[in-house]
Amino acid sequence: MPSQTFYNLPVDKRATIMNASKQEFSEYTFHEASINRIIKKAQISRGSFYMYFENKEDLFLYIMDEYQARIMKPLFAKLNEQVFDPYAFLVSIFDQVTSGEGFEEDKELFIGTVRKMNMEIASHLLNFMDPEELKKRSCLFKELKQDALPPRLCKEQTRNFVELLKNMLMSAITSVFSDVCTVDQAREDLEMRIRIVRFGIENLASSSTE
Repeated sequence: MPSQTFYNLPVDKRATIMNASKQEFSEYTFHEASINRIIKKAQISRGSFYMYFENKEDLFLYIMDEYQARIMKPLFAKLNEQVFDPYAFLVSIFDQVTSGEGFEEDKELFIGTVRKMNMEIASHLLNFMDPEELKKRSCLFKELKQDALPPRLCKEQTRNFVELLKNMLMSAITSVFSDVCTVDQAREDLEMRIRIVRFGIENLASSSTE
């Protein structure tokens, strides 16, 4: 996280640094992104950069946390006192992200960053889907939909189940942001993959032939 020195900067100075950083990460992958280019665009010295952030990863995760907060705020507001269904939640995240709500000022920078993400980075952006994180927000919904989850899973199975959902979600989002398909088609594909995970390919295949 940024140092207090960063937070003590004038608002416009912080905004300049963040805009330069977001621009860099929207054009290059995390590994390709350059601190030299960032400080040149932001017109700060390399020494100043390291007074504000520990390293490039520290800066990048700060940006990811900001993007995550923008996704979560309206999303969890919609969850208020609803019966929680993780599969419907997945589709809600897709709708929220692809709508651009909360990213009006820098939507193209956000889209560019998502395009450049690998799954490790995407997993961090979506870590609010992790069971332990959802437990912290359990007060936001009435109850868990009883048939929404697979039978009792061990910790490792749960982790892999959640990672599978994240992969499905990011695949749908990046297909839209990379202009591979329309939002409607990507949403339809996501819903189909959810049905396969939820009910199994054999059950779906047999029901479709009846």
